[in-house]
Amino acid sequence: MSDNSHQISGPVASHNRAPLLAGTRLDHYVIRDVIGSGGFAITYLAEHEVLGKRYAIKEYFPAAISYRHGVTVQPTESSISTYNWGLDRFTTEARSLARFKHPSIVDVTSIFEANGTAYIVLAFEQGRSLAQWIRETTRPPTQAELDQIVRPLLGALEEIHKHNVMHRDIAPDNIIMRDDGSPVLIDFGAAREAVHGQSRAISTIVKHGYSPPEQYSSRPELLGPWTDIYALASTLYRLVTGRMPPQSPDRMLKDELVPITGLALGHYRQSFLEAIDWGLRLRAADRPQSAGEWRRLLMRDEPLKAPVPQPRDAPSDPQSHVTTSARAQQGTRGRNSLRPDISVIESLDTDERESAEAPQAMATGTRVAGMTVLGLAAGAIGGALFSILPASILSSGCFADSCVLSYLPACSLLGALIGGYAGYRIGRYPPEEPGPGGA
Repeated sequence: MSDNSHQISGPVASHNRAPLLAGTRLDHYVIRDVIGSGGFAITYLAEHEVLGKRYAIKEYFPAAISYRHGVTVQPTESSISTYNWGLDRFTTEARSLARFKHPSIVDVTSIFEANGTAYIVLAFEQGRSLAQWIRETTRPPTQAELDQIVRPLLGALEEIHKHNVMHRDIAPDNIIMRDDGSPVLIDFGAAREAVHGQSRAISTIVKHGYSPPEQYSSRPELLGPWTDIYALASTLYRLVTGRMPPQSPDRMLKDELVPITGLALGHYRQSFLEAIDWGLRLRAADRPQSAGEWRRLLMRDEPLKAPVPQPRDAPSDPQSHVTTSARAQQGTRGRNSLRPDISVIESLDTDERESAEAPQAMATGTRVAGMTVLGLAAGAIGGALFSILPASILSSGCFADSCVLSYLPACSLLGALIGGYAGYRIGRYPPEEPGPGGA
């Protein structure tokens, strides 16, 4: 449950910024250990004095503008108003988070103020983070494993986003996989309600490789569900490919992100990979605008495909990709498309095939003409002979010349037509190469 987000730099005073010592009492809790420490807060493992149950306690401690005196957190002289505003936001956001009761959102148990700061008491989630999974596992996750992670996390995002709350710090180290395999989002200390008109911020909270471009801005109105979607898409990109996406500011200068279909290490749904690339668009307006919209492509039911990975050191060539039908409907630009230009491959293959088959074309035409003429002749003769049959059945003067001649032209013409068509078919589609329909 770490908070290792990067903060904007400021004057660093030579004051104590050490965490609380093990054994320190806070309200009804005893500090046992430090779980994570960052520029915004410190998270401790604590134990309830009466219940003996373990909790995670997050202490508001913005390192750039405050220091510790004993157990008390104090703001620097020049940052009192900023510190107090941040403290108010810290507690307000904790109360907002406490409203949510979702299995994939860490549960807020209590909030209290002491020692000049505030503390959020959270359920202690046992398990290992996705960051640990990446470090310790030598294989890529399967599609089934990813679905088990993604489906509940999408539900969690839908729950918080409909209340205008964002996580803003989604990354592998902030997703815990419980022992039963279910995921839970932790470390909402970086969460911010979408409060329009609020121009001040105590920090710009970003996580390189996972934060979208708008998160580097000081304008909170630019943030929205699409911000968390980018971070989760980056997390999935890391899981599927084994590499972290380039930092979004670098991508703004020169986008060298390789589409995930060129790097995927396992068998995945094509729509799942397309959805990840969709979530990684640089412009917020080009990304899914809600978790529900993203879900429709990300969780689409379709067979798994084995992508053909590009060489790991090969640069991404924007001209070597084309959009799929799903991306075309969403206005994908060529540099963000997904797969090799199949139309070019097919046209090259057709040219080679036509060149190779040119000598056979003349032979085929000669064979067709010859068989057609032979069929006409054979059909005419057969029709003429066939005219005897109706003459003998329908006329009383059987086999009379006049009787046979009355049926001969029609039967010969019909026989010629039938024979000519049969000859054409035999010449065009010889027995060893059956034509369409098996003729």
